[in-house]
Amino acid sequence: MICLRVTTLLLFFTMTLQPLTNRMDITSVLVNDPMHLKMVVSGSSASYMNAIRRIALSDILIPSVHTVDMETNDSDLVPEVFAHQIGMLAIRSSEIMADGEFLMDIKNDGTSVMNIYAHHLVPQTTGFSIVNPNTLLGYLSPDQCVRLRAYTKWGTAKEHSKWTCCHCSFYPMPRIGVRHTKPPCLNTSQLVASACPSGVFDIEDGGGLCAARPLDCMYCGECAQASRAVDGVEVTVDEKEGEFVFELESYGSFTSTELLGKVFEVLDRRLSAIQKRIAGDLPKLPSTPPSSPSETTNSAMCTY
Repeated sequence: MICLRVTTLLLFFTMTLQPLTNRMDITSVLVNDPMHLKMVVSGSSASYMNAIRRIALSDILIPSVHTVDMETNDSDLVPEVFAHQIGMLAIRSSEIMADGEFLMDIKNDGTSVMNIYAHHLVPQTTGFSIVNPNTLLGYLSPDQCVRLRAYTKWGTAKEHSKWTCCHCSFYPMPRIGVRHTKPPCLNTSQLVASACPSGVFDIEDGGGLCAARPLDCMYCGECAQASRAVDGVEVTVDEKEGEFVFELESYGSFTSTELLGKVFEVLDRRLSAIQKRIAGDLPKLPSTPPSSPSETTNSAMCTY
């Protein structure tokens, strides 16, 4: 009985997989630069948006230093700690799934302390580069030197945080309602507007209150609480159904738009795998449910 119910649910899920892949319509783009993408989307759900967020945070393949061969180190740097710092550097590669090599060979010939930066890692493989070359890694005292080779590997953040490629978040689009129950009063409007820590509200020419910047809302409810303490204006704050603010900030291995495309590639691949698994492994159900248990040899098939 339980297995057949699960089968029925899976078949219903299979029929809805194709619509699920299109459930994110872009309403407006708020920020669009190589490292930062922020937009308003509609026609979606919290579970679907969260699936996109989780894939972006943990399932995108990027390169990172995985092995460090320390050939010379007469500095005060602890090899394990230094290797860990190098491993956390964001790396960009134009060669998908290719392994890269970096060489660091530096010596402090001066009389003062020398800074070690990420740009001292010189790529030995074409197409590889450090995203933030001015990242400070450590120090060398006079006459100290470090020589090492670092080798990259492609992986995902599920394996280690060094393969984290971005920060991704979403939240429901705020819907802020303002209703004046009496002629607008400047003092009353200013009192409610000042209660908002994000500066969402503006005062109109006639003294009325308006939500000029709803995207800045933090859902703290201070404005609604302030409106209940005064007479003449009512403020409500809730969520717009199926509308979200989606934000993705790349760490540099790929641009923000490239990452979003890779997220949908992973999602489509997984949904296709589920469809094939269901179609190939699960038993077929009748096209129409039987009207009574006596019409079929398996009475459990009536659990639609």
